[in-house]
Amino acid sequence: MKKAFNCLFLLTVLFGASSFAQTTIALLDLQGIGISKDETSLLTNRLRNELVKTKVFRVVERQEMSKILKEQKFQASGCTSTECAVEIGQLLGVERIVMGSIGMLGNMYTISSRMVDVESAELSSVSDYDFEGNITGLLKYGMKSIALELAGKKSEEIDIPQKKQSSEVPIS
Repeated sequence: MKKAFNCLFLLTVLFGASSFAQTTIALLDLQGIGISKDETSLLTNRLRNELVKTKVFRVVERQEMSKILKEQKFQASGCTSTECAVEIGQLLGVERIVMGSIGMLGNMYTISSRMVDVESAELSSVSDYDFEGNITGLLKYGMKSIALELAGKKSEEIDIPQKKQSSEVPIS
């Protein structure tokens, strides 16, 4: 009887743990368009942190990505195509890779991001966010909104004062 209970307990623990399995992802440095390299780097780092906070993803640390890519003699800077992202994702051993851009048009910042399935090279989700105002608002609200949308969560649950646009591509 005790063996049966122990087996049942073990199966429950294993099944429960698998229901909390996280998708392993990597975030490529976002491409800055009309904003400084430092601002782009800061916003990319915030997005990485916000992706971790969703608890949906296991995010490869930037330094670990750099180390692995350096060992493989692969240069990630300037990687904007899906094919390049998939190749990096395969080298890193991740399931999905996030890429995108941050730009400024007039007094509006815009973020465009997409998550690519490394195995199929298909988009699993995309998210866009527009913010009128200064860059601190983009840092505070935009990166969180993008992370939540990529995680499949509703960004309406948080107090985000600016207009955003998004769309999800169903996973095949």
